[in-house]
Amino acid sequence: MDAADERRFADVIVEETHTFLVNGPHWHSSRVPVVEPRDLADAESYLIIWNKAEVPRLRAKKRDDYWEAYNDSTTIQFLRSQLWHESILTAGRIAIATDNVKIERRYKRLRKVIQQSFRNEIVCWIHSAAARTAKNPIKPDRSVWVGPGALAWLHEKAGRKFKLERPAPTEAIVCRGSAR
Repeated sequence: MDAADERRFADVIVEETHTFLVNGPHWHSSRVPVVEPRDLADAESYLIIWNKAEVPRLRAKKRDDYWEAYNDSTTIQFLRSQLWHESILTAGRIAIATDNVKIERRYKRLRKVIQQSFRNEIVCWIHSAAARTAKNPIKPDRSVWVGPGALAWLHEKAGRKFKLERPAPTEAIVCRGSAR
């Protein structure tokens, strides 16, 4: 996701009644640091998707000079894409670790939102330091969903790339035959 993709996704998240984005898991105080979608630029790279009607209070323990939230089974993890030096966009993700039916339902709904507005099977992973072979780059990745803004960003300027994480030698390229 680029910033515009992310803002649209955040708006979908909070349009569900009692659902909030929260900086996490390290807090400056015991007070839950709710993030408004319009303030995403100032938010942490790790966000928690929390529905207050289902889980009235988030749990946090006092550590040295911060509070650590531990709500993995009652929330959805949202790791945001990161832009480095205007040339590398790292992959973000949403994930759950729960057997709570309501949280699983919310997660599936958010995945469906991504699948309806983003595209997959358009990037192939390549190890940039290795020779091109039948397996480098690999086949189009079905598990990577690219937002329209992120795809436009990739095409805007030569040298831009997607990576799973910034120092990784493997990067994503637009696969041959993939339409814009």
